[in-house]
Amino acid sequence: MNEWPKSVLVVEDERTTRMMIARIVTKMGIARVLEAADGVQALSVLKETSVDFVVSDWGMPSINGLELMYLMHRDDELKTIPLLFLTARTDEQSVRQALDAGASGYLLKPFTPAALETKLKAMFTDHTIQGGKVSPPA
Repeated sequence: MNEWPKSVLVVEDERTTRMMIARIVTKMGIARVLEAADGVQALSVLKETSVDFVVSDWGMPSINGLELMYLMHRDDELKTIPLLFLTARTDEQSVRQALDAGASGYLLKPFTPAALETKLKAMFTDHTIQGGKVSPPA
């Protein structure tokens, strides 16, 4: 069983959605919630402070979520941080692209607080995260 994260970075260009996600994860017991409005800000936050987990939108200005994940995976200090995508992209190719690239999970927008809670609980209690990828328990 994986340890529940103590900190999370929420990367979302829509302020209201970012605040909603932050509120949900705080209610779930994640003590430290950091926020970024795009991938550029996210990289800056990730370089300045340690986080256990990233929740990121896909479609953002500057550096989008997929580009953020690629940049994280090229950095030795960031490549093992799990990343959950939140996106309105419903096509199978996008889902496969994100998961093949190393996303730890994928949640479609719009989502409910319960759906986000369920996804996070499944990722951190039902699976082991290794190298930024989710693997079934042994």
